[in-house]
Amino acid sequence: MLAQQVVNGVALGSIYALTALGYTLIFGSARLINLAQGEIMMVGAFVALGALTLFHDLWPFQIYPTLQFVFMFFAVLLGCSILGLLMDLLAFRPLRFLKTTRDIDPLITSLGVSIFLQNAVLIFIGSQNFSFPHIFSLDPITVGSVIITYLQIFIITLAVLLMLVLYAFLQLTKYGKAIRAIAINPDLAQLMGINLNYTVTMTFVIASQLAAAAGVIFGLYYGFCGYNMGFTIGIKALTAAILGGMGNVFGAVIGGLMLGVAEVLGAAYISDAYKDAIAFIILMSILVFRPSGLLGEKSSQLE
Repeated sequence: MLAQQVVNGVALGSIYALTALGYTLIFGSARLINLAQGEIMMVGAFVALGALTLFHDLWPFQIYPTLQFVFMFFAVLLGCSILGLLMDLLAFRPLRFLKTTRDIDPLITSLGVSIFLQNAVLIFIGSQNFSFPHIFSLDPITVGSVIITYLQIFIITLAVLLMLVLYAFLQLTKYGKAIRAIAINPDLAQLMGINLNYTVTMTFVIASQLAAAAGVIFGLYYGFCGYNMGFTIGIKALTAAILGGMGNVFGAVIGGLMLGVAEVLGAAYISDAYKDAIAFIILMSILVFRPSGLLGEKSSQLE
């Protein structure tokens, strides 16, 4: 029973971890908690649903169903990349040029972007929940006493792959090193020739792609998407980022997985009615007893 709940929790925690990585990246490079990260995940889920609906009737995807998911996934990444780009260019970059900008102004702006995206989807798409098609076999795989589905295997594999790609990007590429340099010392990084605005915008795009992937996973795992789904997931992902240590990439992953497992165990052994409260209890506890997170805040250096 315990092993089964841990597997379920890891699958759920993968959604939190990917979204939390976006929080951590933006906080590290722009010193900003982007409260619209959950809404980007919501938009990603809707783009995925639209792409699946559109591609379903095209004959190449009827012959090769795997291509349908591949094209859908890249459509989601592209759509949310554009959204992240526009969000920084229109909402946050102007604040970086204003000498009168207060520290709280970007946070208020991100809240405004969150409300705007949620209400835009509400107006143009509707308030009802939309069902996701089943594109994975529902046949379970039994390993001892643990039952795992092909969808859970896919979710965990995709999340791990994206995390490894992000780590390799930050550690090995020129642009990844630029993001880390901005996180360590933005003034010195600019003196060394790094373009601050370009690097921050690129971070918004990457964070949006991670949230988009989380949106795809959420839609596939729960089988629906709705205009208000991003708020709760966003708060839980922020909790995961704080739990692991804001600015700590590895901590965001650990925090997301721990939160997912804790939520599933709480629902199984306490009550399903309190599963959402668990995240808020963890958030309040970590803020009171260890504000820097379990792994510590490495000066927002994206380590």
